[in-house]
Amino acid sequence: MKTIKNIFVFLLASVIATVFFVLVFTSKTQAQDFKQRLVVPLSSPGKAGMLKVDLIHGSISVTGYDGKDIIVEAAARQKVSKDDACNCPDDKKDDKKVDTSGMIRIPNVSLGLEVTEDDNIVKVNTESWKRAIDLEIKVPYNFSVDLKTVNNGKIVVTSLNGEMEVSNVNGNVTLAEVSGSGIVNTVNGKILAHFKKVSANTPMSFTSLNGSIEVTFPADIKATAKLKSDMGEIYSDFKMELESKPEVKENKNGGGGTKISVGQWTYGKINGGGAEITFKNMHGNIYIKKGS
Repeated sequence: MKTIKNIFVFLLASVIATVFFVLVFTSKTQAQDFKQRLVVPLSSPGKAGMLKVDLIHGSISVTGYDGKDIIVEAAARQKVSKDDACNCPDDKKDDKKVDTSGMIRIPNVSLGLEVTEDDNIVKVNTESWKRAIDLEIKVPYNFSVDLKTVNNGKIVVTSLNGEMEVSNVNGNVTLAEVSGSGIVNTVNGKILAHFKKVSANTPMSFTSLNGSIEVTFPADIKATAKLKSDMGEIYSDFKMELESKPEVKENKNGGGGTKISVGQWTYGKINGGGAEITFKNMHGNIYIKKGS
């Protein structure tokens, strides 16, 4: 009898330990962000291309690498912030009456990830309107990008050589060790850009509403800076030939004549002048730095 009792206790302890392990393992697995990975070959490997991404919620990170394919990794965030939450008319009050104690939450991991490629033009689509989705993308070095996000994310571009058009509404934008040209805009965020080389005779633009703008250019860049910061200061490592250009406006009231006024923009030639680079800020400083 004593032997049977000991066996029963041993079996019961084993069952409890197994259940505990399964619950802990399941909880840890489900707590992690769900990820998907896609590898997309290019129609013309070795040639320049274009990457287009447009998110509602989430971050975008694009890195140049010594490869021929496009590698896309997408992760759905499981932690829902106030910004992610849906402000729906139905508060689902009945759900609050359900006792979920002891139950395991099964994460909703739908990404809706889709990548299309046509003649080296790559488009990435997700269901980021439902939840925040973070993208990490690798592309060949000689690639241009058109990247947009709105909420709960930042945009980072590293080691690319091409045309970069980047827009964020509520977050920072970073261009690190890039070459080519950039049109960068954010509303509530900072802009930090470092260019190793710039495309000759190509206009660029860096604008923000609330956040500083800091851009580093090669020391030998030839450009004409168009500068404006309504409630901030402007600093530059480069010596500039400054001038204010008058704005000439025609009288559209039928009375003829013209109206000439001194504009709010300041213009400065760098190394004799060149393509126009616009720096515009509302609440924040502008820093134009000289690289090596």
